[in-house]
Order: sequence, then structure tokens, then C-alpha cells
Amino acid sequence: MPSNIYTKECPFYHPEEILHKRLRDGHKVFVELVHRLDVDKYCSPIISKWSFIAFKRHNDHSEERDSKFQ
Repeated sequence: MPSNIYTKECPFYHPEEILHKRLRDGHKVFVELVHRLDVDKYCSPIISKWSFIAFKRHNDHSEERDSKFQ
């Protein structure tokens, strides 16, 4: 599962970003992957900011999702 997508020029690309509009030939794009999710004391997965924005799409999470992008 991806946990972040970035370049040397930009430390965070929003999951809905159209990358080809922001990149030029020769840019290197880095994708960090998580092979295993850690869990918190309630056994809920601990996910990255990028994963939260990408995968927590329900309206119940909209306010928290927006705050993580700031």
C-alpha cells in the first residue's frame, strides 16, 4: 500500500493530484510502500497522511482529511 508519493521538489503530492501536470521529463518520483500496517492500542491500522487522504473517503472523515492536507 502506498504511504507517500513525492519528488525532491515536492515532499507531498495529494492523492488526487494529476502528476503529469506537475512533472517534467527527467523528474524522479518516489513512492513509499508499506508492506505491513502497524496497529494502535485499539487494533486500528495506523496509516500515513497520504493513505488517510486517499482511502478514508467517507464524509464522516472529510474534516479530518482536509486538516491533514493543510
